[in-house]
Amino acid sequence: MKTTSILTGYLLCTSLLFTGCVKDPIHVAQPTVTINGTYELHKGEPLGTLTPEGSAQYNGQSVEGTLAWKDASVTYTETGEQQAAWIFTPADESLYAKAEGTARVTVVRNVYVCGTSFNTEINTFTSMIWKNGNLLYTPRYVRYVPVYISVSEGNVYTYGYHIHENGNNIGMVWKNDELLYTLTDGNKENYLGNLLISEGNIYVCGTEANENGIHVAKIWKNGNLLYTLTDGRYDGVPYDMRISEGNIYICGYEKNEYNKEVAKIWKNSNLLYPLSNGDFHARATSLRIVDGTIYTAGYEYMIPERSNMTKVWKDNTLLYERNASEWGSVSSMTVSDGCIYLFVADTSPTSGKVLKVLKNGKELYTLTDGTLYAQNFAIVVSDGDVYTCGIEFQQGKLMTKAAMVWKNNDLLYTLPEGSVFFDLFID
Repeated sequence: MKTTSILTGYLLCTSLLFTGCVKDPIHVAQPTVTINGTYELHKGEPLGTLTPEGSAQYNGQSVEGTLAWKDASVTYTETGEQQAAWIFTPADESLYAKAEGTARVTVVRNVYVCGTSFNTEINTFTSMIWKNGNLLYTPRYVRYVPVYISVSEGNVYTYGYHIHENGNNIGMVWKNDELLYTLTDGNKENYLGNLLISEGNIYVCGTEANENGIHVAKIWKNGNLLYTLTDGRYDGVPYDMRISEGNIYICGYEKNEYNKEVAKIWKNSNLLYPLSNGDFHARATSLRIVDGTIYTAGYEYMIPERSNMTKVWKDNTLLYERNASEWGSVSSMTVSDGCIYLFVADTSPTSGKVLKVLKNGKELYTLTDGTLYAQNFAIVVSDGDVYTCGIEFQQGKLMTKAAMVWKNNDLLYTLPEGSVFFDLFID
């Protein structure tokens, strides 16, 4: 029988240790990482827009290293709370292991606003498009005023007017910072209504004066005349429109033979029904369609009270009315989760204007204190939040206008004197 000496066995064990067959593991410490602060990101923005902040420790001792997002290029298409993956890389990886985890990021909507701002270099107003309070585009027309805005598939569309050298307005539609087309040639006056993007098509409503100077209400689709709403005997003005089941619904007014403005609803090119009887001036300014029901907001000028009665209709039936203070008016309405939101301006005791948000006819928010003159423009409800835009200024002093955007009853951002927001879009 073959035997192995004690020396041979010792050498064999030593050899195994050096070849790795018998090896003690090397332990590295796992630091604990604490993420600091809260993180808010706009929908579609890369995660790298944010900088993660935090600290790492092991056994009460600070661990130096780098905290970063695992993939800074990640974007989120859904709003609300999301989880963002981070990684901590220690400065000395021979002593400490990498650590990974997630941080909570709140993804919020993008706020697009169109309007004008005074350019001191050329001493006139220039058109501008803002996104989340930052300048996005300046359409290249000095005297172009964008009044309505919509966003579709990442493109920003604006509808506004250019002041012709003869003083007439020319309706224009822009895509981002490039002119798509003009609706009129400037030989006749053109007034604006609204802009709507549906299934890749661009719809706008507005007016064009005929040979007698009467404003005719019209609808254009992709720059071409689609419908004529009024016959040209009396002035007609469309304010808002919506598309439902392939039909276009429009609200506005048309004067009657007594020169009174009658609030009306059109369906495609035909009058659907009037909302007022023509005894007083009345306008339908905003329209929404929910489950086949048409909701319309507007106002009627009452005499001898000399005040605007804010009104809301459900189809062709008055739903409720509110006797606003003198010259009070509703500019915009929206419907969300069965509730009707109005953006109104009431005259204050100090002769300024108080901007208010109404929910189902009751005051929800008061946005200005009435010490200055103010004007309401647009309202949008998204994810339960109410967004509004307007201006506040000293009456008669053009350069004191300051554009404002509110989220609920908090001022989201404002632009300095000489700026005006006309419309907003929440994406």
